[in-house]
Amino acid sequence: MVNPADAYLGQVLNSRYRLDGHLGTGNFSYVFEAFDLQSGSKVALKMLLPSAATSVEAVIEFDTEARLLRILSACANVTNLTDSGRSSLIVEINGVPASIDVLFHVMELAAGALDDLLPRRHELIWTEKMRLFRDIVAGTHQMHTKMIAHRDLKSSNVLLYDDAAAPRVVAKVADLGRSCDLTQPPRFPTDSYFTGRGDLAFAPPEYLWGLGETSRAALRRADIYLLGSVLFELATAQGMTGAALPHGWDDLHSLGAMTETERAAAFPAAVRSMSRHYDTALGLMADELPPVIRHYSVELVRQLCNPDPTRREHRFRAERKNPTWGLQWLVRRVDIMTKNLERSEALEPARRTVRRR
Repeated sequence: MVNPADAYLGQVLNSRYRLDGHLGTGNFSYVFEAFDLQSGSKVALKMLLPSAATSVEAVIEFDTEARLLRILSACANVTNLTDSGRSSLIVEINGVPASIDVLFHVMELAAGALDDLLPRRHELIWTEKMRLFRDIVAGTHQMHTKMIAHRDLKSSNVLLYDDAAAPRVVAKVADLGRSCDLTQPPRFPTDSYFTGRGDLAFAPPEYLWGLGETSRAALRRADIYLLGSVLFELATAQGMTGAALPHGWDDLHSLGAMTETERAAAFPAAVRSMSRHYDTALGLMADELPPVIRHYSVELVRQLCNPDPTRREHRFRAERKNPTWGLQWLVRRVDIMTKNLERSEALEPARRTVRRR
């Protein structure tokens, strides 16, 4: 089967970026490995699909991503934008060569995405997984301190980079097309946000109930849920919503006959019912965790992914001094788990020695 993206390979955008390989296709864009003829380096080039160029929504999201990445340019755990613009390419339309204009972003080239690791996650020790998760929390924290909500966090939207200075693989938050600058008014009509803007397979349950909001508190809590889901993915290779609410999409359709007021009134009782499903999913996660962090990790995800949005931000007394729009409290908890893992791993050779005796 012919890949439509192959038609662009070998072409040069802005007399600078040569498209050398197709890395993937999203809802509205192609991602290519490109060669920067000016700097002599490899880069990632994200190009808006020509078929999406007539969609006002797609163009707005594409432009928004570049604008937000510029705001976040100094953030160590958010992918780095190096250029963006418009260029002409030649494509064949019904066998006839034609010139078309395309929008593109240029970013640092990643070694892969976090979801590439999930099928072989058991090859990674949990210390490495927790360090990656800390990077993701740190990236989201950096976004939140700039008053930007991601809204579509999941393993496929986290990129991995080889960092010689670390030296280890570093995770960075990426794919900000559906992200939101909370200092700006909503871009679309209010009803466009009832089910959120991200992937419903990973969405918090309030979105499956069509109760999404554009308030700062609601968007912060949704991101917190998605972070918990990423940790759940690192353990189980699936998102929390898909595991706990496998029929969530069907529920969304069945709730369509209810008014927003009726859904809001019924949601608290539904939360109590959903909690049992979340407990079952957390049991699956517990089976994948080392004993030294099992209880702590499960309880953390229980909080972050609580189907009641108002209970996701519970902070201990020592954490309440931190600003509301920051995730220092969550970074600290991840650090505690990582240190416990490191201590456990340091003791392991001694334990093996004792057993041999």
